Amino acid sequence: MWLWLRYFLIIALSGVVLYFVLQTDVAALKCPFELEASEQWTIQQERPGDFIAKHLKGRMQALAGVTTFRFERYDVVNTELAPGIREGSLVKAGDHVLTFRSLYDESQKKMLQAKVEMYQATLDNLLSGELQSRVTEGERLVTLAYTNYYSYLPLVERRRELFNTGYISNDEVQQLEEELNSRFAEIAVAEADLNARKMACSSNVINTARAELKVAQKELEMVNDRLAARTITTPVSGRVTQVSLDPEIKTILRVVNEDPIYARVVAPLNFSNEIQPGLEAVLTFHNEDLTVTGRVESVSIVPVPLMGLSVVHALIPIRDVPFSAISSMTGEASIPSIKIDPFHSSLAALRSLYEKFCNSLRKE
Repeated sequence: MWLWLRYFLIIALSGVVLYFVLQTDVAALKCPFELEASEQWTIQQERPGDFIAKHLKGRMQALAGVTTFRFERYDVVNTELAPGIREGSLVKAGDHVLTFRSLYDESQKKMLQAKVEMYQATLDNLLSGELQSRVTEGERLVTLAYTNYYSYLPLVERRRELFNTGYISNDEVQQLEEELNSRFAEIAVAEADLNARKMACSSNVINTARAELKVAQKELEMVNDRLAARTITTPVSGRVTQVSLDPEIKTILRVVNEDPIYARVVAPLNFSNEIQPGLEAVLTFHNEDLTVTGRVESVSIVPVPLMGLSVVHALIPIRDVPFSAISSMTGEASIPSIKIDPFHSSLAALRSLYEKFCNSLRKE
């Protein structure tokens, strides 16, 4: 009895499935697609202080070049689009599109500019002859100090003779001797000042000033080179967008070459014999109320090692598409000439179910 009941349940279930299948319309094949530019250039920030520019060529986006812009972690970096550049702007290869503003480098530039100006003024002063005139002035002061000393010396000797004969007191002699010692000290001060003035304009001092100026100029040149390298030009002609293809990586800028743009449609392998060049496809873009019609240009079978299977790739060139749709880059492709018949699919599923049931009966 249980056997007949199982037969009855299977027949009833098959009838219900068949009824709903017959009520279902035949649908066109629908597959996801992603747009591919013939060439594009992106600047992305993968981690704090690190910006990477990638130049990608060809439909498979082969890496043509990588440039890394690295800043200190304590630096404050701002990115500024070049004047006139905005979302959707057309640019040519070599155009200035972006500038990195480094607060640290700009402050370093101002500090080094002040240092260069100071060292230059010092060297100019050393070479101008002003210091030599100061040496001449120092020699005059030494001569004056000696003149004052020797002019006072006879007076002191005369007072000593008067003291020896008892005409003046010892205090008066000591007062004059202190004045003489003071004038002798003035000679030492004048000579020390003269030596300092001579050293200030010596060849060693001038060479040192030149070396300090050269070092400061080199440091300023290096900072200017860094700032110039952060004025970014695009190697690709195309349109500018800041739409990111990877939400986990911040895209600063992307330049997409629109000539041409291809839609790469990914379909299951069992449609490899049906998808052929020349078939018409209707492309509907995600996040855009836009539908575009194109024709398949080429078909290839591409293995997907991680999934252990292969898929069909169909390339469809598209033109005259708004850039807002191109920047979204993804959508759904419908191929009207390839139908998905739910009736036959369901029959195949029922056939598989029936074969499994029969196998179970044989085992019993």
